[in-house]
Amino acid sequence: MAEAYHKDELDRRMNGAVATLKSELGGLRTGRASAALLDPVKVEAYGNVVPITRSERFPRPRRA
Repeated sequence: MAEAYHKDELDRRMNGAVATLKSELGGLRTGRASAALLDPVKVEAYGNVVPITRSERFPRPRRA
């Protein structure tokens, strides 16, 4: 028997899939270095597991 699908549930799941795809595509190399490449990397800092880009040891670009 066919399952009933609810539009709200399908919208929520599709939006989640699109957000995940955007995140994954953001990590692709395009010839330039990007901090987004390191988003999946987690480190322990001060007792918490955080993305490496949020740790104090990660160099950030300087603003001019």
